[in-house]
Amino acid sequence: MIARGLIMVLLLGGVSLPADAQSLEREKRSNGWLSSGNAAGLRAFREGKISEAELFFNREGGGMVNHHEATSQFSWGARTGSFFRLDRAVLHGEIIYKNYKGKNTGGTTFIDPGYAPFNIVEQADTNRGTRSAEEYTLVGAVGVPLYRALNAGGKIIYTTANRAKHKDPRYKNTLLDMTVSAGLSYRFGNRVEVGINYDYRRTIEETRYKVYGNTDRQFLFLVDFGLFTGRVELFGETGYSSSDGPLFNAFHGGSLQVELPLRRWSLFQELTGRRRHGYFGEKSTSSICYSDHEGSMIAYRGLLSARGEVTRLVEWSFSRETIENSENIYRHETTPGGLSRVVYHGKVKVLSGNATRASLSCTSRRGLVAGQPAWEWSAGGDYAARSRTVSLYPFFRQQHLHAYRARLSAGHHRRAGQRDAVGFSLEIAYGRGSGEAKQDGLYAKPSDDQAAPRNVDHLLYREHEYLTIPRVEGSASITYHAPLFPGNVQGYARARAFYRRALEEVQYLGGASARAITVGVGCLF
Repeated sequence: MIARGLIMVLLLGGVSLPADAQSLEREKRSNGWLSSGNAAGLRAFREGKISEAELFFNREGGGMVNHHEATSQFSWGARTGSFFRLDRAVLHGEIIYKNYKGKNTGGTTFIDPGYAPFNIVEQADTNRGTRSAEEYTLVGAVGVPLYRALNAGGKIIYTTANRAKHKDPRYKNTLLDMTVSAGLSYRFGNRVEVGINYDYRRTIEETRYKVYGNTDRQFLFLVDFGLFTGRVELFGETGYSSSDGPLFNAFHGGSLQVELPLRRWSLFQELTGRRRHGYFGEKSTSSICYSDHEGSMIAYRGLLSARGEVTRLVEWSFSRETIENSENIYRHETTPGGLSRVVYHGKVKVLSGNATRASLSCTSRRGLVAGQPAWEWSAGGDYAARSRTVSLYPFFRQQHLHAYRARLSAGHHRRAGQRDAVGFSLEIAYGRGSGEAKQDGLYAKPSDDQAAPRNVDHLLYREHEYLTIPRVEGSASITYHAPLFPGNVQGYARARAFYRRALEEVQYLGGASARAITVGVGCLF
C-alpha cells in the first residue's frame, strides 16, 4: 500500500492499458522493425498504443572506472515515450532528460573521448575536480501507408548537451547532435517485406577553456592524437587548447531491411553502411582548421523471433568501424594590404584505427503477470576489438586489444495481491581482455633535433587495465507493479543494485570494485 500510494502521488493520468502491455524497450527488442533506422517499419507495431513515463535516480561509486569517469557520481532524469496507432498511421515519440554530477574527474576534455578522432587531455593528474552535465533528447517518428503494401516513414533524433568542469583549468562543452532519416518498405504478399532508408547525422561540439583562480599558474594540455601520445601545449597560447573548436562531424548512410517468415518464426535482418567526415577548427582564411578526419562503418544485425505461449528471441549483431585523422600543415601570411590569412600546405595522417564489435543473445519469456513476463531467461556474449596506429614521424605507437564478456540472467514476476505484482531479476557476467597497452617504434632513425612525442601514459595504463583486467559483475533488481486507477494506469517502482569486482590486483585503477544503485518510479498507460 505504501508503494502504491507513492506512485499515485508522483504519477497521475493515463488511459486504458492493454492486457498484454509491456515496456517500450521490451517492445522494441521484440520487433526488429521498431528498433531499426527505418520509420516506415512502424507499421509493424501490433497494439493500439503503449506509453511509458519514468523518473529515475542513480548513484555510482568505486575506483574501477575508466579514465574519464568519476569515482563518485549522482545522476537523475526523466523520460517518457509512446507508440501510438492513429488510424492507419503509427506515431512514435520520446523525450529524455538527464542530469549528472561527478566528483574526482579529469583527463579528457571532450564529452565522449571514444567518439572523438583525437582528444585534448590535461597533462597533470592533480587537477581532477567536479563535473556536471545536462542532456536533452527528443525523438519523433511517423510511419504511414502510401499505396497497398508500400509504406513510408520519417524520423528525427535531436540531442543537446552541456558539460562543465568546476576546477581550474575549467572547460565547458556544448554539444548538438541531430539525425534525420527517411525510408520506404514494401511487403510482397504475406511473405517477404523489404525496406530501405537514408539517414544523415550532424554533430557539433564546442569547448571553451577558462581559469578563474591564480592566472599566473601554468597548465599543460596534451593534444592526444590517439593512445595518449601527441604534443604538449601551454594553456592560453595559440593551439588546439586555445580554440573553441568546433569539432564537427557529418554522417551519410543508409540501411537495407528484410523480414522473412519461417513457419512459426520470423527472421528480421538489417544491413547498414555509413560514411563519416569532419574537422576541428574553422574552415576560413582567417581562422585555423587544425585537422580533418574521415571514416566508415558497416553493421549487420539479425533478430529471429517466435511469439506464442512462449516468446523466443535470438539476436545477433556485427559492426566494423574505421577512422583516420590528419593534421593540417599551415602558416600565417600577411597580404600586401596588411591582412593576415591562413595558408594550408597539405596534411599529415596522424591516426589510423578500426574497431570491431559482435554480440549474440538468446531470450525466452513465458506467461504474463500484470502485463510483464512471468518468467524470463537470457544468455549472451559480447566481443570487441580495437586496433590503432598513431604516427608522429619518425615515431609511431600501436595498440591491439580484444575484450570478451559472457552473461546470464533470469527474471520472475508473481502476484502480490489480486491485481498487484512483484518482479525479481538476477544477472551475472564475466569479462576480460587481452593485448598490450602500447607498442612504440620508429619508421626511421630520428635526427638530433627531433624530440620524441609527449604522452600521459598513466591514463593509457589506466584505460588498458580497465578494458582488459578479468572481472565479475552481478546485478539484482526488484520491481513492484500496481494499478493506480481501476483499469486505467499501471504504475511501478523499481530498484536495481550493480556490483563489479576485479579478479586480479589492480595497479593503475583507483580501486578494485565499482557499484551502482538505481531507483525509479513510472507508469505504463
